[in-house]
Amino acid sequence: MKKFSILSLIALVLFAGCKKYEYNTTENGEALGQFKLTAPVSGTVLVLNAATPSIKVDITWTAAKPGVGKAPTYKWVAALKTGGNIDAPILEIPSNNSGADTKLTLTYQQIDAALASKGIAAAATADLIWSVVADNGSLKVRSADVFGIKITRFGDGVTPFTVYGPLSSTQNVELDPSSTSNNIVFKWQKALPAVAANAIKYKLQIVKENDPFGAPFIMDVASDNNGNDTTRTFSHKAFSDSLTARGYTDLGVIAQLKWRAVATSGNFSLPSTFSNILYIAREVKMYMVGSFQGWDPANGIRMIPDVRAGLLNNMFWCYIFLPANTEFKFLQGQAWGLPDYGNGGGGNLSAGGGNIQVATAGVYRVSMNKSTLKFNISAGRMGFVGSASAAGWDPPTTFSLASTQMKFTGTNQFLGVHTFAAGGWKMIDNNQWNNGSNAVDETRSYGSASGNNGKLEVNGPNFPDFATAGTYRVIWDASDIKNPKYEIYSDLRIVGAFQGWDFNSAPSMTYQGNGVWKRTGMVLPAGEFKFVSKEGWDFNYGGSGGVLSRGGGNLSVPGGTYTITVDEYNKTYTIL
Repeated sequence: MKKFSILSLIALVLFAGCKKYEYNTTENGEALGQFKLTAPVSGTVLVLNAATPSIKVDITWTAAKPGVGKAPTYKWVAALKTGGNIDAPILEIPSNNSGADTKLTLTYQQIDAALASKGIAAAATADLIWSVVADNGSLKVRSADVFGIKITRFGDGVTPFTVYGPLSSTQNVELDPSSTSNNIVFKWQKALPAVAANAIKYKLQIVKENDPFGAPFIMDVASDNNGNDTTRTFSHKAFSDSLTARGYTDLGVIAQLKWRAVATSGNFSLPSTFSNILYIAREVKMYMVGSFQGWDPANGIRMIPDVRAGLLNNMFWCYIFLPANTEFKFLQGQAWGLPDYGNGGGGNLSAGGGNIQVATAGVYRVSMNKSTLKFNISAGRMGFVGSASAAGWDPPTTFSLASTQMKFTGTNQFLGVHTFAAGGWKMIDNNQWNNGSNAVDETRSYGSASGNNGKLEVNGPNFPDFATAGTYRVIWDASDIKNPKYEIYSDLRIVGAFQGWDFNSAPSMTYQGNGVWKRTGMVLPAGEFKFVSKEGWDFNYGGSGGVLSRGGGNLSVPGGTYTITVDEYNKTYTIL
């Protein structure tokens, strides 16, 4: 049997256009059962892309139940919706496998050629109805279904393209809603036009994660360079402002979005092959700027954000030393007027208000809430509370005992050395428990469900118990304001070349209280040494000129018998 290509078959069957057939839809003689159309679903709109003529379209249906003599063959038939008749089709094309399959596969090129042969103009849309005829040689049956489809012929076209970044992820992308210098950039692959003279224009479309791409868009904007570039750049502030304008008014709510790019050449538009999920967390950054640092916004002291529910992007605080007669303000961002907040009187803030003043030098906890427009300045302190602490679970006792109070060692940093019993414990910054008010003057206690080096949680669970009584060094560290953590190390040892730099066998020092360690009668040969904890090199001290520093350089002696003293609270050492 001679074989024909589908294009040849199209040519062969086109002559039959407008010839009317009488189809028998009843089952008699050599029976042929009814069947159903499946795809493309009725109402499909198909725009043929001239840049991708080899793209395939599958037309499918269920099988007609054959009789006992011969299996049927199938033919796809189509007619104009207006003025046409499906029983006098303008197009008749056998299905795949010389009509034996319940599927017809056509390329864009084949569909376009078939429509062109029927006088459908380039780039015009043919509004068609279609069905399928089954024929077993003695009986023809047309599906009772008749589907509609709109097909636009080749005109302009765009090659497929994909999006690059931001990558699809449910991990938050953090934006500073006040920053005009930091950018978020959307990128995608370059597409090519089918008609070289029709340059491609691009736009970015963003919708809610679970919404289809269509109105209402969160954003539907031209790409950079008036739509010519394969990028769209926003400053953090511009993107945040756009979200706010489209209903995301609460900066503490994560915007769960998805995005794609759309390329247009002439009258043809094609979306990117994929869309990416994008979760946006707008991170307000609050800074203290004042006389204590030269009124320099670019070098403002960034405050710790409170991540508790309802306080994210509103409540901020820090523990800081302020000289006498300090004046300062709060800045949202690192420039004036983004806005900046000053004293509105009576513990209230106002945008652009007066300077806030501190008369006496000291360590302070400075808190502010940009939503309630309240601020508070209180003593900056930290101490141990709990059954493992000498203070028990009584916050007033914590700050009446020297041994349970921690030493301020730098902005947002405390260190305490205490002889703990076995048991539970927390850290606290006031002589009473928090009252649940979430106000700026509320006590903050700290705990964590995580072990050593775990993240600090405001009013969180107790720290893991001390299983063994002993003297421990505890560090409260929010120098990384996004990752406040605590550390625990036991004892202090002298390690050096004299014993092979082995912290396990290093001789221990004796704790004197108030952060002071001492070792008397220490015989050292000429050489270098440092101070290290029982846990190893993660915690060690070095220094120079009597000044102690964590991770500092090696110390050295000419050799002899020495009394060595380390004062962790005042960051000094002596070798006598």
